[in-house]
Amino acid sequence: ASLILLNYHKSVLELTRDQLPKISPQDRDVSSLTLGISKEKIPDLKKHIQHFRQQILKMVSTDTSPDEVFLLNIQMIPVTKISTGDLTAHENKN
Repeated sequence: ASLILLNYHKSVLELTRDQLPKISPQDRDVSSLTLGISKEKIPDLKKHIQHFRQQILKMVSTDTSPDEVFLLNIQMIPVTKISTGDLTAHENKN
């Protein structure tokens, strides 16, 4: 199941990448943040993201006659630079 989910997420990101230049700014909302965060705060941040998704779903679930279909992507991935020594040590563990 995780491979199916991974492939779905990859396809959604590819769709976003491909469509972004074709959609006018007034018809989309794209933003990104690069955050410095302690590891202790990551679970709380994930809970806030989950709550936000639930709020969005609740808001649109009562719409009985939608005119549009939108894709809402929310990603939070670590981009901390890993030193070559750390990467080699990590690879040897796997």
